[in-house]
Amino acid sequence: TPPVEASSVYDHSVQFVDYKTFAMLLPDKPVATNNTKIDPFFAKRLRELTHAAVSARGLQAVDKKDAQIWVNVLANTSQHVDDLGADWGYGPGAGFWGGADVWEEGTIVVDFIDAKTNQAIWRGKAIRQLDRKPTEKGLQEVLGAILAKYPPTE
Repeated sequence: TPPVEASSVYDHSVQFVDYKTFAMLLPDKPVATNNTKIDPFFAKRLRELTHAAVSARGLQAVDKKDAQIWVNVLANTSQHVDDLGADWGYGPGAGFWGGADVWEEGTIVVDFIDAKTNQAIWRGKAIRQLDRKPTEKGLQEVLGAILAKYPPTE
């Protein structure tokens, strides 16, 4: 399994110990989008797994109107190409050689938004090379790596 690269950024003026409750910004149902690359059922499952992962960090799930934090989760894939260069070689196998290494990379971003101010207070992000369609276990690992960064420590 490829490694997960997780990071976070946050508002250094926020006292994160004051936050006890959360709600997901979007509902746990398939939400149609204009983006044909987004599977609405994958997005629903990602929100459900994020909800469970945030709860596991000690925040209590409540109705959106009562939440101190709104949680949003986004996912994206992109293709990366590393140019391996090209050159001429001499000796056995002499001639022109070159090529590229191509792979898919998945990114998941989790945002915590202060429900009173509607301002982002924390963002966690993870990137992983994809070798196949994301599995539930793989998504749990990535979300775990992201949320291990919350609450932030100096």
